[in-house]
Amino acid sequence: MPGPYYIDSEIGNDSNDGLSKTDQGGGVGPKEHLSAVLDLITNLIESEIVINVAHDNGSGPNVYTETEDVLELRGIRCEGEDARLIIQATDWDNDKYEGGEDNPIGAGDWDPTTDHNMAIQYGLEITEAETFNLELRGLCLYGDDSVEKGGLKIEGSTGVIKTKYCEFAGLQGGIQLLGHNNLSIENCYFLKNGIGIIAMLNSTVLLYGDNYIEDPVLMGAYALINSNLVIVPWDEQPFDKFTLEVRTTKPRKKEFAALKAAINSTITIQDDSWHPSLSTVSAVKVINDCRFLNPEYYGVVLESKSLLTGAANMGFATLNMKGDQIEMPEANRIMAESEFGAVVVE
Repeated sequence: MPGPYYIDSEIGNDSNDGLSKTDQGGGVGPKEHLSAVLDLITNLIESEIVINVAHDNGSGPNVYTETEDVLELRGIRCEGEDARLIIQATDWDNDKYEGGEDNPIGAGDWDPTTDHNMAIQYGLEITEAETFNLELRGLCLYGDDSVEKGGLKIEGSTGVIKTKYCEFAGLQGGIQLLGHNNLSIENCYFLKNGIGIIAMLNSTVLLYGDNYIEDPVLMGAYALINSNLVIVPWDEQPFDKFTLEVRTTKPRKKEFAALKAAINSTITIQDDSWHPSLSTVSAVKVINDCRFLNPEYYGVVLESKSLLTGAANMGFATLNMKGDQIEMPEANRIMAESEFGAVVVE
């Protein structure tokens, strides 16, 4: 069970042992499907297990499918100080990642919006996983721009779950967190999802470092029913990586919220008193990158006893008719239902 294991949608075969990156013959080589490797892992993890996912074999990105649209990880638990499951892009370089300068999954500069050269075309659903320590590193969950499939869904689980330098694209919900769960998102990219991030029913999402949400259909991130969105600097690069950017490049004809909190939920932005660069750079940026601004386009919407703290660390921008970037009108920045107990703290 210790591994490490390898999957490769191009050269893999589920009859292989999954213990080699390349096909060695005689049943030694990568498997084709993630489910085939998970079948080798018991529900009790007592050491670190790494599953490597191949990307870009030279002819384009690796495309991964499963029989069902959702691959469920149910009832997994970890015991022991080092016990955790890591699913990562093959050749992931953790030193490059933590250094914050070079791309940890290939050539080029450190940039969460870089091409991940893979497409995992099914959802990952984690349920009833007690004390489950999971890290996703350098993966791309991809819905083919259909906005029909779910990305990562976590429900009824406890432990430490992190996504690092991952991409979630073309999905109904990039990440969905339901019911007393915590999730750390580090330096990730959300592209053309229905809603980028949803935390609901007593859940908390911590957004560390530089995270980008581009062209969400309805909302960038949403906290609902006693839930929390917390924007904080990245521990590895606290002075350089501390931006959540929500950007739209096409007109929104219906009501839109970059960030939304409802029913006793909170959006918290780290206080800037310790951070030397926040006097000139906003920790949260909302950018309407097109010439049309819908009157119901909002940077933040607060409903029913919800709270925004750190509003002074937000920046709002739009384009004028000439295509120049200007400050967003105040009416579009924060819409708080004060009559229903919504509160904004600078």
